[in-house]
Amino acid sequence: MIISQTEWETIKTDALAAGADGFISKPLFSSTITETIGRCLETEKTSDGWDDIIGVFAGKSALLADDVEINQEIVLSLLEKTGIAVDCAGNGAEAVKLFQTNPAKYDVILMDIHMPETDGYEAVRQIRAFESAAKNPEKPRGIPVIAMTANVFQDDIEKCLAAGMNGHIGKPVELDTLIALLREYLL
Repeated sequence: MIISQTEWETIKTDALAAGADGFISKPLFSSTITETIGRCLETEKTSDGWDDIIGVFAGKSALLADDVEINQEIVLSLLEKTGIAVDCAGNGAEAVKLFQTNPAKYDVILMDIHMPETDGYEAVRQIRAFESAAKNPEKPRGIPVIAMTANVFQDDIEKCLAAGMNGHIGKPVELDTLIALLREYLL
């Protein structure tokens, strides 16, 4: 999928001819993003056998922490057909507050690293400290927290794990990788 600042039809035609599955021109609207990603996923799902993702996480709930609204929209669009309920937080502090308000509500947390107020590393440390103090017998290992970041070097992954995260997924997020990781922690 290509996002462009210009709305020139020739750019769109060239991009689609070159193999892009979708094209969006700025300004970005959530409805346009959702619709375009949905069209791309329909093509991918039918051509790559993704029929088994429909409703696979029904009854599950995720907390998504990312300060970039377009990233939230992309993840929401990717997960829409899976049936998982997703609450969004715009920064780490907000994610910690949402989790602490109702920790039993969430089955997994998807955590960006670089956010204002409280970054992902500190947010997961606060979540782990809260869990340790609460000692929830239903989740003795704590909630799975998956880092979602463009930092994809081995050192970055190790830093996420050392902070208390359970897994790592690189951005841009790929549907098959995200689904596989969620299956590992939710099913």
